[in-house]
Amino acid sequence: MAQVMNSAILSPSELQPPVRRALVSALDTLSAWAAESSAYHALLLEVFGMGATPIAAALREELASGRFAPPAVVVLDGPTMAGALGGFTSAGPNGAETIFLNRSWLATASAPQIEAVLLEELGHALDLRLNGSQDSPGDEGERFSALIRGLTPSASTASENDQRWIQVDGSALLIEAAAPGSIDLSDIAGGTGGFVITGQA
Repeated sequence: MAQVMNSAILSPSELQPPVRRALVSALDTLSAWAAESSAYHALLLEVFGMGATPIAAALREELASGRFAPPAVVVLDGPTMAGALGGFTSAGPNGAETIFLNRSWLATASAPQIEAVLLEELGHALDLRLNGSQDSPGDEGERFSALIRGLTPSASTASENDQRWIQVDGSALLIEAAAPGSIDLSDIAGGTGGFVITGQA
Protein backbone atom coordinates (compact mmCIF):
# COMPACT_ATOMS: atom_id res chain seq x y z
CA MET A 1 0.00 0.00 0.00
CA ALA A 2 1.31 3.42 -0.91
CA GLN A 3 2.60 5.48 2.00
CA VAL A 4 2.31 9.22 1.27
CA MET A 5 1.77 12.33 3.32
CA ASN A 6 -1.54 13.60 2.05
CA SER A 7 -4.77 14.07 3.99
CA ALA A 8 -6.76 12.82 0.98
CA ILE A 9 -5.29 9.33 1.32
CA LEU A 10 -6.54 6.92 3.95
CA SER A 11 -4.12 4.81 5.95
CA PRO A 12 -3.83 1.11 4.97
CA SER A 13 -5.72 0.08 8.11
CA GLU A 14 -8.72 2.12 6.90
CA LEU A 15 -9.14 0.11 3.70
CA GLN A 16 -12.66 -1.17 4.34
CA PRO A 17 -13.34 -4.90 4.62
CA PRO A 18 -15.80 -4.66 1.67
CA VAL A 19 -12.95 -3.40 -0.52
CA ARG A 20 -10.63 -6.17 0.64
CA ARG A 21 -13.31 -8.78 -0.02
CA ALA A 22 -14.10 -7.32 -3.45
CA LEU A 23 -10.41 -7.40 -4.36
CA VAL A 24 -10.12 -11.06 -3.35
CA SER A 25 -13.24 -11.86 -5.38
CA ALA A 26 -11.89 -9.97 -8.41
CA LEU A 27 -8.59 -11.83 -8.23
CA ASP A 28 -10.49 -15.14 -7.96
CA THR A 29 -12.38 -14.16 -11.12
CA LEU A 30 -9.09 -13.48 -12.93
CA SER A 31 -7.72 -16.82 -11.78
CA ALA A 32 -10.79 -18.74 -12.98
CA TRP A 33 -10.65 -16.94 -16.33
CA ALA A 34 -6.95 -17.72 -16.82
CA ALA A 35 -7.58 -21.39 -16.00
CA GLU A 36 -9.69 -21.67 -19.18
CA SER A 37 -7.19 -21.46 -22.04
CA SER A 38 -9.64 -20.71 -24.85
CA ALA A 39 -11.52 -18.05 -22.87
CA TYR A 40 -8.27 -16.49 -21.72
CA HIS A 41 -6.77 -16.11 -25.18
CA ALA A 42 -10.05 -15.03 -26.81
CA LEU A 43 -10.60 -12.24 -24.27
CA LEU A 44 -6.96 -11.12 -24.49
CA LEU A 45 -7.25 -10.83 -28.25
CA GLU A 46 -10.58 -9.00 -28.19
CA VAL A 47 -9.77 -6.48 -25.47
CA PHE A 48 -6.01 -6.01 -25.65
CA GLY A 49 -5.18 -7.14 -29.18
CA MET A 50 -2.77 -9.70 -27.74
CA GLY A 51 -2.34 -13.12 -29.32
CA ALA A 52 -0.65 -16.23 -27.95
CA THR A 53 2.70 -14.69 -27.08
CA PRO A 54 5.26 -15.59 -24.39
CA ILE A 55 4.15 -12.49 -22.45
CA ALA A 56 0.52 -13.65 -22.53
CA ALA A 57 1.53 -17.17 -21.50
CA ALA A 58 3.58 -15.91 -18.55
CA LEU A 59 0.73 -13.68 -17.38
CA ARG A 60 -1.73 -16.56 -17.65
CA GLU A 61 0.48 -18.74 -15.47
CA GLU A 62 0.69 -15.99 -12.84
CA LEU A 63 -3.07 -15.44 -12.81
CA ALA A 64 -4.05 -19.11 -12.80
CA SER A 65 -1.59 -20.00 -10.04
CA GLY A 66 -2.57 -17.11 -7.79
CA ARG A 67 0.90 -15.56 -8.02
CA PHE A 68 -0.33 -12.44 -9.81
CA ALA A 69 0.72 -9.33 -7.86
CA PRO A 70 -2.06 -6.73 -8.17
CA PRO A 71 -1.42 -3.00 -8.00
CA ALA A 72 -1.64 -1.24 -4.65
CA VAL A 73 -5.16 -0.08 -3.79
CA VAL A 74 -5.49 3.41 -2.32
CA VAL A 75 -8.74 5.10 -1.22
CA LEU A 76 -8.99 8.83 -1.94
CA ASP A 77 -11.66 11.33 -0.99
CA GLY A 78 -14.32 12.28 -3.50
CA PRO A 79 -12.98 15.73 -4.48
CA THR A 80 -9.52 14.31 -5.13
CA MET A 81 -11.01 11.68 -7.44
CA ALA A 82 -12.65 14.46 -9.47
CA GLY A 83 -15.87 12.48 -9.88
CA ALA A 84 -14.30 9.17 -10.93
CA LEU A 85 -15.36 6.00 -9.11
CA GLY A 86 -11.92 4.49 -9.55
CA GLY A 87 -8.74 4.96 -11.52
CA PHE A 88 -5.50 3.25 -12.47
CA THR A 89 -2.06 4.75 -12.93
CA SER A 90 1.18 3.07 -13.86
CA ALA A 91 3.07 5.38 -11.49
CA GLY A 92 1.26 6.24 -8.27
CA PRO A 93 2.47 8.27 -5.28
CA ASN A 94 5.30 5.80 -4.63
CA GLY A 95 6.09 5.31 -8.31
CA ALA A 96 4.35 1.93 -8.56
CA GLU A 97 1.15 0.74 -10.24
CA THR A 98 -1.81 1.98 -8.20
CA ILE A 99 -5.58 1.60 -8.23
CA PHE A 100 -7.47 4.51 -6.68
CA LEU A 101 -11.02 4.22 -5.33
CA ASN A 102 -13.42 7.03 -4.47
CA ARG A 103 -14.18 7.06 -0.73
CA SER A 104 -17.49 8.91 -1.16
CA TRP A 105 -18.71 6.38 -3.73
CA LEU A 106 -17.59 3.42 -1.60
CA ALA A 107 -19.89 4.60 1.20
CA THR A 108 -22.95 3.57 -0.85
CA ALA A 109 -21.53 1.11 -3.39
CA SER A 110 -22.60 -2.53 -3.36
CA ALA A 111 -20.15 -5.43 -3.36
CA PRO A 112 -20.79 -6.21 -7.07
CA GLN A 113 -20.22 -2.56 -7.99
CA ILE A 114 -16.91 -2.41 -6.11
CA GLU A 115 -15.74 -5.63 -7.73
CA ALA A 116 -16.79 -4.38 -11.18
CA VAL A 117 -14.75 -1.19 -10.77
CA LEU A 118 -11.77 -3.16 -9.44
CA LEU A 119 -11.98 -5.48 -12.46
CA GLU A 120 -12.04 -2.42 -14.72
CA GLU A 121 -8.88 -1.02 -13.13
CA LEU A 122 -7.23 -4.45 -13.06
CA GLY A 123 -7.99 -4.59 -16.78
CA HIS A 124 -5.91 -1.44 -17.23
CA ALA A 125 -3.12 -3.04 -15.21
CA LEU A 126 -3.22 -6.13 -17.44
CA ASP A 127 -3.07 -3.92 -20.54
CA LEU A 128 0.08 -2.25 -19.18
CA ARG A 129 1.73 -5.59 -18.46
CA LEU A 130 0.82 -6.93 -21.89
CA ASN A 131 1.35 -3.88 -24.09
CA GLY A 132 3.64 -1.64 -22.05
CA SER A 133 3.14 2.07 -22.68
CA GLN A 134 1.09 1.38 -25.84
CA ASP A 135 -2.38 1.85 -24.34
CA SER A 136 -5.13 -0.17 -26.02
CA PRO A 137 -7.74 1.95 -27.88
CA GLY A 138 -10.80 3.21 -26.03
CA ASP A 139 -11.68 2.15 -22.49
CA GLU A 140 -10.22 -1.35 -22.48
CA GLY A 141 -10.70 -1.60 -18.71
CA GLU A 142 -14.46 -1.11 -18.92
CA ARG A 143 -14.68 -3.56 -21.83
CA PHE A 144 -12.64 -6.12 -19.91
CA SER A 145 -14.74 -5.75 -16.75
CA ALA A 146 -17.98 -6.24 -18.67
CA LEU A 147 -16.82 -9.22 -20.72
CA ILE A 148 -15.22 -11.12 -17.86
CA ARG A 149 -18.49 -10.73 -15.91
CA GLY A 150 -20.54 -12.13 -18.78
CA LEU A 151 -21.90 -8.79 -20.02
CA THR A 152 -21.82 -7.08 -23.40
CA PRO A 153 -19.88 -3.80 -23.15
CA SER A 154 -21.20 -0.54 -24.52
CA ALA A 155 -20.10 0.16 -28.08
CA SER A 156 -18.70 3.50 -26.88
CA THR A 157 -15.93 1.75 -24.97
CA ALA A 158 -14.15 1.08 -28.26
CA SER A 159 -13.37 4.77 -28.77
CA GLU A 160 -13.99 6.74 -25.57
CA ASN A 161 -11.21 8.60 -23.80
CA ASP A 162 -11.01 7.32 -20.21
CA GLN A 163 -8.03 9.42 -19.12
CA ARG A 164 -8.18 12.29 -16.65
CA TRP A 165 -5.84 14.12 -14.28
CA ILE A 166 -6.07 14.15 -10.49
CA GLN A 167 -3.93 15.91 -7.90
CA VAL A 168 -2.36 13.67 -5.23
CA ASP A 169 0.16 14.94 -2.70
CA GLY A 170 0.68 18.07 -4.80
CA SER A 171 1.48 16.08 -7.93
CA ALA A 172 -0.64 15.67 -11.05
CA LEU A 173 -1.32 12.01 -11.90
CA LEU A 174 -2.85 10.78 -15.14
CA ILE A 175 -5.34 7.99 -14.46
CA GLU A 176 -7.52 5.73 -16.58
CA ALA A 177 -10.81 6.34 -14.84
CA ALA A 178 -14.04 4.46 -14.16
CA ALA A 179 -16.68 7.11 -14.73
CA PRO A 180 -20.08 7.28 -13.00
CA GLY A 181 -22.65 5.40 -15.05
CA SER A 182 -20.16 2.84 -16.33
CA ILE A 183 -21.31 0.35 -13.66
CA ASP A 184 -25.01 -0.56 -13.69
CA LEU A 185 -26.38 -2.97 -11.08
CA SER A 186 -29.25 -3.99 -13.36
CA ASP A 187 -26.68 -4.97 -15.98
CA ILE A 188 -24.63 -6.86 -13.39
CA ALA A 189 -27.71 -8.78 -12.29
CA GLY A 190 -28.41 -9.68 -15.90
CA GLY A 191 -24.96 -11.05 -16.59
CA THR A 192 -24.34 -14.66 -17.50
CA GLY A 193 -21.61 -15.11 -14.92
CA GLY A 194 -19.32 -16.36 -17.68
CA PHE A 195 -16.95 -14.89 -20.24
CA VAL A 196 -18.55 -13.20 -23.23
CA ILE A 197 -16.53 -12.79 -26.42
CA THR A 198 -18.52 -10.44 -28.65
CA GLY A 199 -16.67 -11.44 -31.79
CA GLN A 200 -17.89 -15.02 -31.50
CA ALA A 201 -21.31 -16.58 -31.89
